[in-house]
Amino acid sequence: MTSPRLHDLHTARGAVSVPFQGRRIVESYGDPGGEFHALRHGVALMDFSALGRLWIRGRDAQDYLHRQTSRDIRALAVGQGVHAVFMRGDGRLVGEMILHRVREHEFLALTMPACAEPLAATLEKFIFTEDCTVTLETRERSLISLLGRGAAPLVRQFLGWPPEHPPEFACAVGTHGGEAAVIAHTGIAGVDGFHLFVGAAQVESLWETLAGIGATPVGWDAINRSRIEAGIPLFGFDHDDTWIPTDAGLHRTLDFKKGCFPGQEVVAKIENIGHPRFALRGLRLSGEAVPSPGTGLHTAGREIGAVASGCLSPTLRAPIALAHLKWRWREPGQTVTVGPAGSGETAEVVELPFA
Repeated sequence: MTSPRLHDLHTARGAVSVPFQGRRIVESYGDPGGEFHALRHGVALMDFSALGRLWIRGRDAQDYLHRQTSRDIRALAVGQGVHAVFMRGDGRLVGEMILHRVREHEFLALTMPACAEPLAATLEKFIFTEDCTVTLETRERSLISLLGRGAAPLVRQFLGWPPEHPPEFACAVGTHGGEAAVIAHTGIAGVDGFHLFVGAAQVESLWETLAGIGATPVGWDAINRSRIEAGIPLFGFDHDDTWIPTDAGLHRTLDFKKGCFPGQEVVAKIENIGHPRFALRGLRLSGEAVPSPGTGLHTAGREIGAVASGCLSPTLRAPIALAHLKWRWREPGQTVTVGPAGSGETAEVVELPFA
């Protein structure tokens, strides 16, 4: 869902909304090319209220999250964040999150909509005697994001944070309109950016102010093209709860030194004595069409993988896609057939990112 408070402002700008993993999000305000340019070269303003938000609170929250997720949460100081996953015992994903330690006993997990409810339910399921609560936020706060080269100075002007060169996923608590506002560093679009979690009553005035001083409202179309160019896979688009993180290109979410957590034995075995089944790679298409997700990839008549996400790249001016290739055929430089064997559509396998 987009922020209800911003609906009229979106409509006045000609916004078109589209389904987004069971919710709705602005796709574009009518100028996708201009929006992409603002994202890469200026300051983009995005209503990201459709993303899932989980608040994990309590004196035992840090220890509980350390035991349940794939990262070393005990080492996470207030103001820091990590990219983590939650797995079942068989190593398959429940979901992935950017986990921010906002206060001493308060964590904010930002997720894609498709895994927000499963993550909340699974985290709650294993709380027994711990002083820990899990709350799936709905409309109490809105989430807007400033993204691009000029985002940091603009955020600093209004909320007094961040410092120069903030660490990845860093966060802070500021104030806006007399109420607490959480600011969190993000790279969701492959560019530097900041999520602003503000009270629903304050979001409209903040949006109008930011748009009035040069931030360009953008939709998911620009964000999606940018993150595909950057080689960033997302839950619900490129992988789901049937995937093991090592196969999905999420190796960086795993801490193999922290000790036990659900699914740890499975991914540790893959890391230590084997290799993933799949590798995440890029495809540069030879034709003009963007292949659909799930389209098979072949070589010598053998299926070797499938397309994940694709788009027409504004930077390369050509169709590109993220793809999962079987480990044996992961090497860049090869040409693969896109679609049924013998279809004639081909692509070059490339390393990520594209641009």
